[in-house]
Amino acid sequence: MDKNLACASLHILQRDLCFNICKLESSYLCNSEVSDMGERIKNNILPHLSYSCKFWTKHLQCTSFVTDLALQVKNLLASERILFWWEVLSLLDALGNVAANLASTARWLQCEKTFDDVAALARDGVKFIRTFANAIAKSTPHLYISALPMTPSNSLLSRMLCNKFCNMAKVVVGHTREWPSVEVELTGHTDEVMSVAFSPDGTRIISGSHDNTVRVWDAEKGKGVQIGRPLEGHSNGVTSVAFSPDGTRIIAGLHDHTVRVWDTERGVQIGSPLQGHSSWVTSVAFSPDGTRIISGSSDKTLRVWDAERDQVKLHKDGWIRGCNNALLLWIPPALQRPFYSMHTILVIPKGGCAELDLSKMSHGIEWQNCFRGTP
Repeated sequence: MDKNLACASLHILQRDLCFNICKLESSYLCNSEVSDMGERIKNNILPHLSYSCKFWTKHLQCTSFVTDLALQVKNLLASERILFWWEVLSLLDALGNVAANLASTARWLQCEKTFDDVAALARDGVKFIRTFANAIAKSTPHLYISALPMTPSNSLLSRMLCNKFCNMAKVVVGHTREWPSVEVELTGHTDEVMSVAFSPDGTRIISGSHDNTVRVWDAEKGKGVQIGRPLEGHSNGVTSVAFSPDGTRIIAGLHDHTVRVWDTERGVQIGSPLQGHSSWVTSVAFSPDGTRIISGSSDKTLRVWDAERDQVKLHKDGWIRGCNNALLLWIPPALQRPFYSMHTILVIPKGGCAELDLSKMSHGIEWQNCFRGTP
């Protein structure tokens, strides 16, 4: 099924993609400023083309390598149609996953050495999108009139495409020949950044700073986008950060001698701080199985902590589970965020999150005591 869908999608792209598909008259406007953009998209980017542009890479990733399919991929990536594809995604506001999808396509193509040149083009496309995503997403014409002429002259895309376009800006002095090593600048911290780390799947970045916050960033979209609000509540500067092996937790070592654990998805602290060091915590890490945390400190000691000490916690499916995965209580979605660990002693101010009193709750083998019976 995926092979057929990938093949059909690539055939549609080969047939229907074209330059300035929505007939935009001016490059001066943001996409959002084109008054009839919705109507233009409806009339020119039909549903089958929209679907094909968004999902051909997904179907490809689920398909074993086939030479005929690889040739179709080559016909798209090794021509100006690669720009026409990105043009449609810009108009649809769907550029977000392009870099990751191109990287996956490059890996798929590496199954056969005769397609190494196409895989290299896909990797070049990753760098192009990460460098120019902001401009392309804001105004589609600038895919051609800003991004293309600013593409490093030695890049595969520049050598392949620039001679097919004319009347563009030209960098007379200072044009870079190779892609810059810095793809995007992440800004937001208000003091020194002391520690950074990638998530295990490479899709997120975390940073810890002397501004007392940990921040989570999108590593794929090439826009320097921060995910959610900063993780706040630290009483002093953050000196070290790390992801758990499954990416669901973040640990932070602090100047206040503590280690704190955060839920990555919900952005809330798990349990109370890990206390015991008598000086700054300078380094933190998870064990490979995620069950232990190790911390190093200026007090000249290493400490190993049980990372699963908070056996009772709220899981993504809404269940509060205890030891041995016991079901304690289910929380409706409306109350799940924000929701703090039951080990949190005090929340100030009150009213900002769901608070439960479980002191009289019947559960386990006593659950039937919840029924008073007939008076």
